[in-house]
Amino acid sequence: MPSSLWVLPIAFFSLPQHLVRVCQANDKPTAQSDSCLTAEQRLKAQSDVRTASVQALGGLVVLMGAALGGYFTWQQVRLGRGQLQANIKAAEWQAELGRNQFQLALESAQREGELTRQQLHQSLVATRKEHELLQQGQHTERFRWAIDQLGDNNLDVRQGGIYALERIALQSEDHRRPIMEILTTYLRGHSPWPPSRPSQYVEKAPLDKVPDLAVRAPDVQTVITVLGRRGWRGEKSAKLPSLANLDLRRAYLKGANFEDANLQGVHLERASLSSAHLGRANLWQACLGKAFIIGAHLEGAQMAWAHLEGAQLTAADLTGANLRSAHLEGAFLDRGASLVEANLSDAYLQEATLQGANLDGANLEGARLDDANLQSANLQDANLQGANLDGANLEDANLKSANLQRVNLQGANLQGANLDGANLEGANLKSANLQGVNLQGANLQGANLDGANLEGANLEAANLKRVNLQGANLQGVNLDASLRVALGLTQGQIDST
Repeated sequence: MPSSLWVLPIAFFSLPQHLVRVCQANDKPTAQSDSCLTAEQRLKAQSDVRTASVQALGGLVVLMGAALGGYFTWQQVRLGRGQLQANIKAAEWQAELGRNQFQLALESAQREGELTRQQLHQSLVATRKEHELLQQGQHTERFRWAIDQLGDNNLDVRQGGIYALERIALQSEDHRRPIMEILTTYLRGHSPWPPSRPSQYVEKAPLDKVPDLAVRAPDVQTVITVLGRRGWRGEKSAKLPSLANLDLRRAYLKGANFEDANLQGVHLERASLSSAHLGRANLWQACLGKAFIIGAHLEGAQMAWAHLEGAQLTAADLTGANLRSAHLEGAFLDRGASLVEANLSDAYLQEATLQGANLDGANLEGARLDDANLQSANLQDANLQGANLDGANLEDANLKSANLQRVNLQGANLQGANLDGANLEGANLKSANLQGVNLQGANLQGANLDGANLEGANLEAANLKRVNLQGANLQGVNLDASLRVALGLTQGQIDST
């Protein structure tokens, strides 16, 4: 029997008897003491003690049960927590194992994928090489066939050969340069200058009698058209072979691309080159008389000693072009043609139309501009030293800070022109029309203004040393008082002139 059960008999039987005392014969009860009881009282008291003991014992048992329950519950929670931690660790281990297996599978798949890609790439490379070899063989075969066609006596066959070569050049970079060489050689052989082929028109034949190139030599027109296309020549390194000394009179080359091309001595009289690209091209001694070059790009072109008589260069861009000693008699360089910083020294521009042209900073030293039309042209900072502008029209032209030293402006029309700060030292302005001209701060030292019309001109701060004003019209001219005195003029003379 558990030791705790012995408490029950003690609590039920022994404890009440021990706590409740029975009165003896010799006991003397007192008023303050009630511990000595009668037999009846003793039995009731013992019963009460037993009841209280049982209740106390029951409470103790309940407490012990609760304590034991709490203990067992704590043990279960502890065991459950341990089991949970064990389960978590097991789950983490399983997850780590799964991750490792997934990583291994992924790496394996990647290796297999890379191997597959390498194999596919190698297969594609091999296929491409086979295709290129096959295509190269086809190009080579077509190339030989096209070359054979070029030598055929039938014009249509030759034309087909030319277009076939162009298609090959578009598709095969390896054949591009040889094709350019072959086509330029074809040109030199079929349309040389001076003319030597039986089919060519003689050198001195009037242009009006020479048919268009497309009519008299269709194959030559086709070749030059193909060479002028922008698409197939590839990189800039694929520069055209020399096209010098060719007979291309009345050719149609609108919008053609001949940038950086060597066209030295080529004959392009009456040719159509509108909107063509000829930047930096070598056109030295080229002949472009009466050619249509409207809106063409000739930036930096080398055109020294070129012949452009009567050529249509309206709105063309000749910025920085070299036109030294070029022949531009009667040429049209109007409506915004750009000759900014162009070299026109010793150029021939008699009766040329430069109306509204931009010649800012251009070099016109020694140029011939007799009777040229420079109305509203921009000649700011231009060098016109020693140029001949006899009878030229410079109405409303901008000649600010221009160098007009020793220039010949006899009979020229400068009405409304701006000559602010211009250098006119030693210039010949005999009979020139300078009405309303702004000559403020201009250098007119030693200039000849004999018979010139200076009505309303502004000569404020101008240098008029040794100027010849004999017979000049000075009515309303604006002169500093010191200048009037130096010239021996009175304000009344100026007002009544």
